[in-house]
Amino acid sequence: MHVQYERSFAWDAYEETIRATIRHDIESLPLHEAQAIWLQTDQGIDWDGDDEGNRQSPVCDDNIEDYLHREFVLAKAGSWSNARIREYLDR
Repeated sequence: MHVQYERSFAWDAYEETIRATIRHDIESLPLHEAQAIWLQTDQGIDWDGDDEGNRQSPVCDDNIEDYLHREFVLAKAGSWSNARIREYLDR
């Protein structure tokens, strides 16, 4: 509901908890998985892998964190609902 209508007073705490969880999960990824996710970020899409001297893609955890937060967490939170949320919103 906080994402769908308005931010609560605890929004900053929610954001930091979500981002800390994402950061923790990124740090536990094998390099090839982090690279695969990074290549889906705006920066990864723009990366030019044609440089013969550097075939291995770079990885930026901050880019991955922002991407996962925006494209998965907030996107899903914006459309998620259940009976309690619908009941609250119908008041």
